[in-house]
Amino acid sequence: LGSRYQINKADGVQQTVAGKNYFIFPFELNGWMEQVGWLTEKVDYSAGYIAVPADDPAGKIKIVDNLHINYTPGMFFSRNLMRHIYTMGYSHGKLDHPTIELDDNWNVYFTVTYVQPAFVIGGQKAVKTLVVDGTTGTITAYDVDKTPAWIDRVISGNLVDEYAKYFGLYLTTNAWFNSNGNGQMKADRRVLVYSSAKTSVWM
Repeated sequence: LGSRYQINKADGVQQTVAGKNYFIFPFELNGWMEQVGWLTEKVDYSAGYIAVPADDPAGKIKIVDNLHINYTPGMFFSRNLMRHIYTMGYSHGKLDHPTIELDDNWNVYFTVTYVQPAFVIGGQKAVKTLVVDGTTGTITAYDVDKTPAWIDRVISGNLVDEYAKYFGLYLTTNAWFNSNGNGQMKADRRVLVYSSAKTSVWM
């Protein structure tokens, strides 16, 4: 596996699968040359993922390497997940932070928050949760408040930071423009906390 794939720390995500807490990392191709088969053996798909127990240091690591995932955040050209979503019509907003997401039967999906600028001021507003089948590329769009329960989060940490920034910049001052940033907050450190087996919050 190590000769064909790599694990990127930035692609890993903490989530609950079948009632247990894991860190999930998708296998990503080592480079674009492998994907197109230029001067090397062609490998143009991801074989799966690795799931590391988040609550039990002695827990069993789950490695799945028999899948055929055609779209991931780290692939190139038409197989790149974000490019695929963009070309499927989601080009009038921002695609925020793709996240691997496993349902409770260990099926692989990727979730992306589709955000658009709020009217006049206020930063980005999450308008849709996009759920992408990593194998077929099929995209299902949900209203944020109607996202299926097995999806752990729809708001990324980066968006949380942005909300905190805009809250202080525009909403807590009497000034019209607030050019000096009076009352503006900055998220120093955020942690994902599970308040229950299936409910995660940013602290």
